[in-house]
Amino acid sequence: MLAITRVVLAVICIGIFNYASITGNDNVLSYMLLFPGTLMLVTGAAELKVNRWRSFHLSLLHLYY
Repeated sequence: MLAITRVVLAVICIGIFNYASITGNDNVLSYMLLFPGTLMLVTGAAELKVNRWRSFHLSLLHLYY
């Protein structure tokens, strides 16, 4: 389930970035920040589920900095 969520969020991120790049629309900037942050959070949860603590801590570090 987390793998599917990661793929869906990645496709949404790429789609929003392409839309903003092609149209020059700056109104989607908040979504361009929201979805990659959510993607990193889901990636950290997936790493925690697999019991990879180091990867989990690194993804949390990237999420906050």
